[in-house]
Amino acid sequence: MAEIRALVEHALSNRPVDWRVSIVGSRENDSWEMKVQGPNGFERSCTLSGRAGEHQPLAIANVLTRLLPAKMAGVRMCTRAVVLACSRRFPSVTPRASGDAPRFLA
Repeated sequence: MAEIRALVEHALSNRPVDWRVSIVGSRENDSWEMKVQGPNGFERSCTLSGRAGEHQPLAIANVLTRLLPAKMAGVRMCTRAVVLACSRRFPSVTPRASGDAPRFLA
């Protein structure tokens, strides 16, 4: 859980404005749903398959990186908020202001 949060935050750390990532599923279910929302109406989703190894933290980070748009040159980069809202065993992260430490909810 902590590794997934850290990898998601790292993937979004140099992206402009606010991003929201949610992973919904449980360890008992083979298919998890990951949704990514960002600025200018950006929205992507995909299914993470446990059978394909996509429930592993590094696999989740790789899928997330592929879902994100290419970075644009000349755009001021800053981290504003990361929200990881997952069902059951994965706690959520509350939005935070730039520079504040994230607060995780149980």
